[in-house]
Parts: sequence; structure tokens; C-alpha cells
Amino acid sequence: GVGIDAGSQPGNVILSLQVNHVGDVAEKSTGGGGGGEGKPYVMLTAEGSSYSEALEPLTKQISRFLYPAHNQIIIFGKEMAAQGISPQLDRIMRNWLSRMDQSLIVSNTTAEDLLKINSGMEKTPGNRIRETIKNRTQLSSELDVSLMRFCQKLLSKTTAPVIPMMEVLPSEEGESEMVASGLAVFKKDKMVGTFSEYETMGYLLLCGNVNGLNVDMKTNDNTDRAVLRVNKNSYKLEPKIDKTGKITLKARVKTFSILHELKGYRGKDLIEIFSILETESKQKIEEMIQNAFAKSQALKADIWGIGDMLYQKYPKEWKKIEDKWDEIYPTLKLELTVESKLLNSGEVDPSLMMVE
Repeated sequence: GVGIDAGSQPGNVILSLQVNHVGDVAEKSTGGGGGGEGKPYVMLTAEGSSYSEALEPLTKQISRFLYPAHNQIIIFGKEMAAQGISPQLDRIMRNWLSRMDQSLIVSNTTAEDLLKINSGMEKTPGNRIRETIKNRTQLSSELDVSLMRFCQKLLSKTTAPVIPMMEVLPSEEGESEMVASGLAVFKKDKMVGTFSEYETMGYLLLCGNVNGLNVDMKTNDNTDRAVLRVNKNSYKLEPKIDKTGKITLKARVKTFSILHELKGYRGKDLIEIFSILETESKQKIEEMIQNAFAKSQALKADIWGIGDMLYQKYPKEWKKIEDKWDEIYPTLKLELTVESKLLNSGEVDPSLMMVE
């Protein structure tokens, strides 16, 4: 793993490399999740006025060639992400051995902190971070942003890229823990804000391909509770410009769910419960999406690429508004239609807590 942080002096870069030991990593591990002596990796850190200057002394501290094609993750500290990451990405891509499928991550503290977490079930912290990202892609492929995908969005004049965030959690037992949580939102190459996990779910629902998103609902003074698991969704996002130049934004989202958890709802049969839950989940999903859209407007960050859609559909009209897009985007109203379909109740019909 590669970690990139802002240096102690303006413009400086702190580069952290986590390099596996040569040979059988498993044999070198003492089985303590990378803790204590016998860690199956080494951490190398140096500061310089540029990425290349910080890398130079690290190549002199290790007896093996640092092979960029082996790297799987690139982590940016929060401060570095806010300053801008294009110079570092440019330097990485100029090396012909660098892979474009490396996953990008933003740490809520520093990249070095994230690379020093407890490695948990994996051999190294870097492997744990990578496997966590892979696990998150079961929910949505949008939660793994590669170097290639980020740079493609950077080339757009209006689309705001996002990168998954990981939060470093202090631990009283020594090495820190971490949790994947939310998104870092960028304007060009600078981070301008973050999405919470709740806001991230709203973003994903308007991107499609969601599998495993939980929708938690509580009603009747919290005595009735249900959790629906969205296993599939479809969406259509369509911006339009009328003859007067007015922009309208219409979105249609359809979700297919199964009943994941049920509590309460005494005295009601499943048909009635299904009807209630479909109505409630529709409202909840609308709230999640509208919340994410409002947050993107507050950041003036067109994370869904609506500007590019307008350019493709109305190239002549787009030329007139392109330079004003940062002012126009926050004024758009999302006309959202949600359809929620509950497919089944899982392996049991009535809840055990519904039985008198």
C-alpha cells in the first residue's frame, strides 16, 4: 500500500510505503495480526518537496526493487486530499509499471495512520484495507474507485469525483482499528466535503446496481420495526432543457427488496404488512436520495454527472450555461419518483414476536 500525506512544510509530501517481506508472508507472521515483532511487512516513511523527492530516500532503505505493479491501494490523508491530489496521481501514472486499477481511498486522519491499523484477519493492514474495499463492492461497484475511474471523471468539466473514505478508530489495546464509512467528495482534484454513510446510501440508490442495502423503518412510537434489504434496483436520471431554457431534472428509482427483520405489527396479516412496508420504504428511500442530492448541491458538486448528460443531449444549449453550472446546479429541483417492491418475507412468514 502507498500512503500520501501533506508534509510539515507547505507543498511538501509525506510518502508512506507498506512493503511485504520477501518469501512466504504467512511463515514470517507471528499470528498476531501483524502486531509486535515478526510483522510480515515493513513501513517506510519519508518527506520531500515532491512525490519523487520523498520516494528517493526510501529506495535506499530497502534491499529490493520497489515494484509499482504490485501495489493495490493508494491512500490520501484528509489534509492532502483537500490540497489537491493531481500532482501525485500524475507522478504515479507516469511510471509505466503502475496499474490503473489501483483502488483510491481517503483517510479521515492521515494515510500513515490508516496503514498502521491492526491487520485483523489479514496478514497486513494494506491487505485488510483492500479486502474491505472488495467486500464493500458487494453492496455497489461504486464503492471501489480505481485510479482510472477517478481520472476519467477528472477530465470532465463539471462532474465531481468521489473516493471511498475510511475512518481510523483509536484502540485502548494498541494498534488502531478502522471502518469504511462514507465518501470524500471532490471538485476537480480537491476534496470539498464528505458524505456520511447515510448520504452515501442515497447516492448509490441513484447510481443503480445496489445489492444488500438495508432500509430501517420504525413506526407506531418505535413499537413496530422492520428492516428491508434492497437486493436490486434500477434508475433513470433525465435532465431536460425546455424552450425557455428552464432545466428540469427527473429521476425514477425502482427497488426490489426482501424482508430482513420484523418486530411488532401485531394483529396484522402479511398482506397488510407488505402494503405498509412498501409505502414506508418508498418514503424512506425518497428521503435518502433527496438528502444526498441536497448535500451535493450544498457542496456545488455534480457527483452524478448531470452536466455531462446535458452536454450530450443539448450541446448548443449547454455552451450557454457551462460556465454558470456551479451556480445553476444548487438551484435544480429533483423530481423524484420511487417504486418499492417487497418480494418476499424470507424463510418464515409471521414473526415469532407476532404470535400470541
